[in-house]
Amino acid sequence: MIPTVALAATVAGTLDLSDTTSVLFRASSQGAAAVAVPGAVPASPVNGAVSPVGVDLATIPRAFLRLTDRRWNYALSYSPQVWAPDVETGTASLEHPLLFQLATAAVTYQQGSLRISLVESASYGEFNSALLFAPLPTQTAPTPLPMGQGSGQQGQSPPAAEPGQPPVGQPPAFQIVPAQTTVHDGTSNTDLGVSAPLSRRVTLRLGVGYLWGGGLDAQSQVVLPLQFGPRASASVTYAPSQIDRFSTSASGSSVESDGGVCIDGAQPASQPIAPTAECREHAEFATLQETWGHSFSRVLALTVGAGVGVGYTRTETVPITETTSILPTGQLTVIYRFGHMATNVLIIGAQAVPTIDPLTGRVIEPISAALSLADDLTRRVRLRYAMAAGQTVPFDDPASVTAVNGNLAVDFRVARDVTATMGQSLLWQDQRSYGTIFSTSTYVALSVRAQSIRLR
Repeated sequence: MIPTVALAATVAGTLDLSDTTSVLFRASSQGAAAVAVPGAVPASPVNGAVSPVGVDLATIPRAFLRLTDRRWNYALSYSPQVWAPDVETGTASLEHPLLFQLATAAVTYQQGSLRISLVESASYGEFNSALLFAPLPTQTAPTPLPMGQGSGQQGQSPPAAEPGQPPVGQPPAFQIVPAQTTVHDGTSNTDLGVSAPLSRRVTLRLGVGYLWGGGLDAQSQVVLPLQFGPRASASVTYAPSQIDRFSTSASGSSVESDGGVCIDGAQPASQPIAPTAECREHAEFATLQETWGHSFSRVLALTVGAGVGVGYTRTETVPITETTSILPTGQLTVIYRFGHMATNVLIIGAQAVPTIDPLTGRVIEPISAALSLADDLTRRVRLRYAMAAGQTVPFDDPASVTAVNGNLAVDFRVARDVTATMGQSLLWQDQRSYGTIFSTSTYVALSVRAQSIRLR
């Protein structure tokens, strides 16, 4: 009994509760696709279809629990996101809102410089790409970050702190979204990572993970195929000084995709594509990259990386096709901090990294650029701007994608724990064989945060 009490006394924690409620004035459209996707019909108003122009309501409560002791760190977060599109049409939207739930559980063990972490993140609910701030489908490759920063949950971008805000510490990611129809989506994303020093200047990092996610019913899988498979990564970082780091990293992923439209990567983009709802893809890719990070000063840092990747895609639906490609990889990130106490930050980044197309299940390589700015104009007013644009290669691929997304917002700190936000967001995506998707929203939001509850 005494040891149990002593152990409990060493554990400390905090519980943080918050909520963001938004009103969004939205305009969205979807061009005709070159492929008539079977089953991809708009949902009924009761289960979440959205009109081309409408007013949407959203509320996103969050709960975050963290417990720590000398060597262990436990974290648990939960965020149900409730969306009521087209509230101007009547009460049906309020009676049958879209609900998407996200939860993450993480445990970390640290002894000296040795760090072992296990993270499980899951999501479940209804998704519609016309609602810009709704959670996007899980991606199967992490976005590289400047060395010295964590990448969050590998394979999945963490949810925004509030509508329109990219994940903390990085510009917005290049994303591919499905058609503007309601999708019943669920994901499970598991990651195990180990970081251990080999010497005073050399650190080894190893990671393995498994992804399962996509449409949960037959109609949803036509729009967003079910994808599942393992991934692994390894890196060795050498720090000759406090301002320089050299890293050699390797990663690989294998993904199976069920559903969607089969696309033969070997055929010309001008040829018609035979639609099928029975497509099955097997995709693999591996990368090897060398990265250099340098801090010029306390406020300016640069990361440059280059490498090579190999991608393989096999369409296992008749006719069976196979495609292998050599894919160069690269990364360039500049971080500049400015203002009083260097609390403002400008991040400019560009990268080329293989991933799996969430719509086709094929290996693709987006070449993307992104910019993120956070600037405290006054003690109570903060300006945020984020934009990402990208193009997949090769350009003449039957499913090549061009996409742009961005957000401009101004935060007004009304009180210590209350923030009002006004902003404008934009999404434009053009994918061959799938058509064009466009959505823009002008929104106002109110974020309220409760005082942290300390647990001992």
